[in-house]
Amino acid sequence: MQLTPGPVTRRNGKVRMAFEIEFDEACRPGDLLEAEGTLQRLLNTAAVSVMGEMLACHDTRGEPLQHHRQTWTSKGKSPQTYQCFGGPVTVERHLYQNSEGGATWCPMEDRARILAGTTPHFAGIVTGKYSAQSGRAVQTDLLRSMQRSLSVDFIQTLSAETGKTVAARERYPAYQIQTPPEQVQAVIMAADSTCVPIVGEDYKHVAVACFCLMGADQECLEKIYLTNAPEDKKITFWQRVDGEARQLQEHCGGDVPWFGLCDGAPELQEKLETYCDVVTLDFWHVSEYVSEAAGGVATTPEAREKWVTKILHQLKHHEDGARKLLDELQRLKASPPDAEALSALEKACGYVERNLERMAYAAVGREKMPIGSGVIEAACKHVIKQRAAISGARWKRAALQTVLSLRALYLSSNRWEQFWRECARVGY
Repeated sequence: MQLTPGPVTRRNGKVRMAFEIEFDEACRPGDLLEAEGTLQRLLNTAAVSVMGEMLACHDTRGEPLQHHRQTWTSKGKSPQTYQCFGGPVTVERHLYQNSEGGATWCPMEDRARILAGTTPHFAGIVTGKYSAQSGRAVQTDLLRSMQRSLSVDFIQTLSAETGKTVAARERYPAYQIQTPPEQVQAVIMAADSTCVPIVGEDYKHVAVACFCLMGADQECLEKIYLTNAPEDKKITFWQRVDGEARQLQEHCGGDVPWFGLCDGAPELQEKLETYCDVVTLDFWHVSEYVSEAAGGVATTPEAREKWVTKILHQLKHHEDGARKLLDELQRLKASPPDAEALSALEKACGYVERNLERMAYAAVGREKMPIGSGVIEAACKHVIKQRAAISGARWKRAALQTVLSLRALYLSSNRWEQFWRECARVGY
């Protein structure tokens, strides 16, 4: 199989490029595996040729330009290699300098939205993969799926530059809510935190917030994730949560109910109560305390499991389930079988007593809204743990911020696409 490029013609503002692929008509069973790989390589070669012409179309003709309130003149053309989805493409482009000398400027890179030596579409592919995988895994993925060879250092540098741009746009509401307000029947706001290993600092808490816009059939129509690297008092994180919540309130209107979900941390509860009509303690966290307290009920695993099942059913379906649970725990605490059981019962009693008013699971269930783990645990696991808590990982704060910014944006509904469209419109 071979590729033969044809002539490049220009007419009426259009560039026409032709390529001819020739392959053997006769084939044997099993030939297609190698042939398909060869075809991809040839198409990559064609793509590089086309991208070279497209980049050249973004260059100037060498005329003087105004830039930062100064006149810049061309120093002539010089070659530069950029990475695109097909491979490295080398382009002769004009470099400019002002009368004071110093740094040069390449208008073509601005106009084509080149980012860290990469075309914007390919930058989105690479950094999207990096939001979910390590640099080494992205390198392997690109080689296998696209026959593209990049160094781990290049992948990390490109992702860091993209992460800076993402973080800069997070300082103000930069994204549009996609779901029409008339379709939103409720908003679920969840918050949680988990620990991530930081170089030289041991483990630090990373908070994550999730907003779910729910439709008439309790389907999540749109999901928004927010997270931030560890910082004192989570100031940046809460500023972003406040900005997003206010934008959602304005979009959805005052008649849409808000349901909050959290794990019992006072800081998270306080913030949720600022915006939510009802704040519910995550049912999964409660069930953990109940399971630990079961040691004060019976000595056999079967008896403990039976008691836990009964208590959780009562908690979920009875109006006074939380009060009955607290009464039961206090009764058991009065005559524990041993010190270990007493400790577990005291912890469970304190936890339930502090959160009693946030355990109206039957009432929330009647509204057909989530009462826990699905939303809140998914946010923590999906956004943070699956990427930042991978085996052996220890993070510098800047690198962690890059990954968290990319990952939250990539996993949020439609925001990754919005980000790149906005970059195409106004630049980085």
